[in-house]
Amino acid sequence: MFALKNVPLYFILLLAPVLFHVDRSLPGITAGFAGMLLLLVCLVVFPGSRRCRFNLLDLFFLLFVTWYTGRTVGIGSSIFAWKLLLGGAAIMLYVYVRNTGVRVYYFDVLFVAGIFQAMWFFAQSRGWLPSYHYLYPGTGGFMNPAILAVFLAIACLAGLVGFYRREKFYSRCSRGIGIVLLLITLGFLGSRAAWVGLGIGILWIVLTGREWGVARFFGNIREKYRIGKYIFLLLAIVVPVSIIYVLYLVHPVSVQGRFLIWRVAGTMFRDAPWFGCGSFSAAYMPAQGAWFEMHPDSPFVSVAGNNEYAFNEFLRVACETGIVGLLLFVGLVVMGLYFAAKGNRVSRFAGGVLVVILGFGLFGYPLSVELVSAVAIISLAIVARDARHAREWIVDLDTSFAFILRIAVVLFLFVLSIEYYHEKKADILLTEAREVSSRMKTSELKVCYERLGGNPDFVLRYGRTLYTRGDLLNAQPVLEKGLSLRPTSELASDLGKCYFYQGRWKEAEQKYRLAANMIPNYIVPHHLLFKLYQLKGMPEEAGREARQMLTIPVKVVNSSVIRARGEARAFLEENGEQS
Repeated sequence: MFALKNVPLYFILLLAPVLFHVDRSLPGITAGFAGMLLLLVCLVVFPGSRRCRFNLLDLFFLLFVTWYTGRTVGIGSSIFAWKLLLGGAAIMLYVYVRNTGVRVYYFDVLFVAGIFQAMWFFAQSRGWLPSYHYLYPGTGGFMNPAILAVFLAIACLAGLVGFYRREKFYSRCSRGIGIVLLLITLGFLGSRAAWVGLGIGILWIVLTGREWGVARFFGNIREKYRIGKYIFLLLAIVVPVSIIYVLYLVHPVSVQGRFLIWRVAGTMFRDAPWFGCGSFSAAYMPAQGAWFEMHPDSPFVSVAGNNEYAFNEFLRVACETGIVGLLLFVGLVVMGLYFAAKGNRVSRFAGGVLVVILGFGLFGYPLSVELVSAVAIISLAIVARDARHAREWIVDLDTSFAFILRIAVVLFLFVLSIEYYHEKKADILLTEAREVSSRMKTSELKVCYERLGGNPDFVLRYGRTLYTRGDLLNAQPVLEKGLSLRPTSELASDLGKCYFYQGRWKEAEQKYRLAANMIPNYIVPHHLLFKLYQLKGMPEEAGREARQMLTIPVKVVNSSVIRARGEARAFLEENGEQS
């Protein structure tokens, strides 16, 4: 289990979540740099055979990753270099696992990693360690408890498949205790999608096992319990529908929010069906604003909020990469599961991990998180490696090709080092500027901005730092860039304020209106429009916004809402209207 060639597994699953939070302003860059550097070293030290074997699954993976990275790496003239490096790292990780024997140990390491995350969660819940989400007491090493839930579901399945091996009694007892811990933690997290994914994953293991088989499974059920085929078909429909309905009743608001997101995403797909719109996070909020502008009386107004995820991986791929990318993704998934079902026991287990991720991905965004994506890539590589029944092509790599690969490794390492240097420097400068107001190094941050203008995390934090310090003139172009990379209603409002204090009334009004359309029940942009119309002497428009502030279904009534509504009532009373 502790072979040196398995070191990338240990790092990705155990150490990377810890290193992820070393960076204060741009989390994850140190973990990403260390992981890619370690992967490069292992590729050089353990190069594998000079005979390159590949099948259709390998081809689909390479084509999809290349197409997806190319469609989402840039927004306009801005290139997100770090995402380009992650695309290259995904291919390297796949190639490394594909050519090394990390199959069985993978599930043990994954199981241990899940137990580690569960213990981390309980330490956070007790207040011993900080949580990484301000609304939840525990998130493990992740930024959201939902992602922790899917990781624990994956780890639980990895632990369950260990019972297929012959182990000593105390090992089985320890494994059982670990699985109980994971299930208890899943119960605390309350993620319905994670339970759905785990259930589908277990069902996959059962149906693809030698003892059962899909056709034999249904035949055995009918023969054993003497259930007619029509009754069996009815049960097969009623039971899943009942489960889905019960899960809906647990938290209907979140389900309705997903319905809104899927409807808006559908309009995004129709606007660019063949090649997609690029980054989903960059295109979604303006699309939501346009949708609410066309449907102002929609019942979804009450569940609208800032969002950057599709909450369905197939829909996200369709929106970002179009029909071309969706066909590649569906082909990759279907071929991967087919090879897994036809393969050996390890392949079927790896297929089960993929099923858990895809099951969760029907309602969440697991593949938007690097760690879960790495787990999916490793599982796919294991399936491809063990697909001996599939047709393979063999290419002998000569000395010249090996030389080209070494040059490519050196170039990747060079670009990675430069990018990490700038990212880490920006992280340190932003952290100092936020924690010590007198230590903001403006000139150095401007250099970082020129270099990292395609990184939404940096641009948004840099723009926010300038805005909170009152430097609205310099904040304005940075916020404009941030609005094109990852727009939110609050960001549009802040940009409108920058225009307002410069006397650019028309642009301020446009940004306030954009913010109001993005989230109709967000009162701040309506209040800003109200103040703008008052200043410009436009009582009719100001009255319209005042009435809007008094009627919109605000999610949380705080002091800002009370103050804004008080001003609206006073204005309407002064103008002879009853509030």
